[in-house]
Amino acid sequence: MLSRMLAVLLLLFLSTTSLFGRLGDFSGSWLNADKNARIISLRIRIDGPRVLVGAFVRCGSESCEWPPVEALAYTTSESLSPTDAAEYLSAVFKQSDRETTVVLSIPKESRNLRADVFTHFTTDSTRFNFVESFTFFRPTASIKPPSTDVIPSFPWPPPQASATDIVPRTLLLGPGAQATLLGDVNNRLVAALEASGYVGKSYYAVPDGFALVTQLEQINADGTSRPVPDRWAANVGTLHSFSLSEYLKALFTANVGHYRIIVLILTPHPFSQSDAKVTREEALSWIPKGANQLPSSIAERDFTPDFACTALIYEFEELHAGDAATLVTPSNLSGRDHLTKSNVLSALGR
Repeated sequence: MLSRMLAVLLLLFLSTTSLFGRLGDFSGSWLNADKNARIISLRIRIDGPRVLVGAFVRCGSESCEWPPVEALAYTTSESLSPTDAAEYLSAVFKQSDRETTVVLSIPKESRNLRADVFTHFTTDSTRFNFVESFTFFRPTASIKPPSTDVIPSFPWPPPQASATDIVPRTLLLGPGAQATLLGDVNNRLVAALEASGYVGKSYYAVPDGFALVTQLEQINADGTSRPVPDRWAANVGTLHSFSLSEYLKALFTANVGHYRIIVLILTPHPFSQSDAKVTREEALSWIPKGANQLPSSIAERDFTPDFACTALIYEFEELHAGDAATLVTPSNLSGRDHLTKSNVLSALGR
């Protein structure tokens, strides 16, 4: 019934609204102009013939991610290709108690994205289905990268990550904490990272906050860190003892495997990721190019309720020795899995 209603609405939109349509026009990060809306931002990625739509939404007092789902593209005729003439996208996000269908379009002579959001409750008969309409804009038009006068700025919006997660706010505050500063939150993050073995780190500026970047590490396929010294051997395989068999093993398996960098971003501004894909070599440069400590001009700012700590996971995979390591998108693990397997989440909870 809901799908039939959406089809009728789509036909109505097509007959009353003049649009332009190339699939690539939808691609990118979009921020909701309504700061009180449940959907904070959308990220649309074109992957060959596939269209993936993901969202950051409000979950109570915090933010969480709706993982990307495959969307459908619509044209005005069955003879037109969506690549050249797409005028609408529809994506369905399923939660435990509802289905949220998002219908996207770009009105003619507008650079903004229109989103018609249909909410269908699946378990509660006391709540009725409803529809909302929102306008989304590209965040780069309103949020500029911070000044680099104090510390270098992190690429903004951040490059495409393998996985993401919102660190629960309760873990960022010390026991009984009242008026907390960004410097206090940084101290908790650093203590948790060091307890989990992450010593190398760098700082970057982001809009009204900072990004904390960890050193590149080797990980197992399940997300756990490799034992030392393999964990930090980013360039060559480790030779544990000198023998012909060990030498050949190191020679032919050097670099093969998975690598990870964790970027913790603390900012009061909702954001999406760009379409840029970072290489392992570029990610390796984040440590030496960043600042070695958080400047007081940032550390002394208040950690107000609108701040969120977003973990961006950059996972790289090298399948064969000598091949270039490539960014894994998306990761087989969720952002929460990465934070759990790295022991960072449990260290924050202590």
